[in-house]
Amino acid sequence: MAEPLAGAGYNPEQGLVGPQQDTYIASTTFLILDPDQGARFQALVGPISADLQTREGLIAVAFGQSQKCGTVRTMAVWASEQAMSDFVLGDAHLAAMSEASVVGLNGAVTHWEVAAGEIPMSWDLARSKIAEVEALY
Repeated sequence: MAEPLAGAGYNPEQGLVGPQQDTYIASTTFLILDPDQGARFQALVGPISADLQTREGLIAVAFGQSQKCGTVRTMAVWASEQAMSDFVLGDAHLAAMSEASVVGLNGAVTHWEVAAGEIPMSWDLARSKIAEVEALY
């Protein structure tokens, strides 16, 4: 199951909305869940999702999950690297990062610059970007 990108700055039917930039920051995460930690993972995701919706500079976000493979993914578009960093260093995300090796068996994260004309990115692109980086643990 993979959602399309959507958010305050991007509508799947209209494309980018509001003031546009030439480039944005795209990010993606990947986590192989520990099958015994599903409840704890869900408890960590709730505050992150709530925080994301209030973040200035978040253009769009999408979530993907495979219960068969036991994996979860995110893909996001940010107005700037600073906006992305502000979220990453926020309380909800820091709390989840501190437990990533508890709820996950393996994971990775990366970000890159993306031109406005390249939005929306595909899940295939997100997978290829994750494949280029080393696992976090």
